[in-house]
Amino acid sequence: MGHESFINWISPEIALAYFLAATVVLIGVLQIAGARWDRPELRWSRSRGASAFLGTGLILIATAAFYVGMRRLIFVPGLAGTELIAIFGVAALLATILVRVVARQLGHRAAAPAPSVPLAGVPRHGPQGLEAAGAAPDPPSSAALPDDVAWITPPPAGAAWLRRVNDAEDV
Repeated sequence: MGHESFINWISPEIALAYFLAATVVLIGVLQIAGARWDRPELRWSRSRGASAFLGTGLILIATAAFYVGMRRLIFVPGLAGTELIAIFGVAALLATILVRVVARQLGHRAAAPAPSVPLAGVPRHGPQGLEAAGAAPDPPSSAALPDDVAWITPPPAGAAWLRRVNDAEDV
């Protein structure tokens, strides 16, 4: 059992069908993810709605085609864990490469990264975000905050909301 290929343990027909189905399903998943998180480099359409629709369609069609086309081979003997993970891993790699290459060919580029803003409860490690400007947002509660923590919360409507965390007791 040491030098044999795992393809000897399953039907090459079902292995190829699973590989193709997994690749198409994963392309669909990446289309939906690109639409959901507004990542143009993962979408094949400029419209987020169209990308989500395309992704859903690819998932449904590939899944149905696999189960209908392979119904007589799925459980005889069927794919086992090692075969599934190996084929799925290669399909995931191929789907990611295909989605990125096609999106780039269609002119969809990644958006510029958002500016860095300190998150609630993140220890300070030097100037960053609002802290670098000499101010930090109000803490989420009236509880005393440690001196080494910067907090971010939405500003109250109509209030001067920027101030230093260390000066919170003086305000």
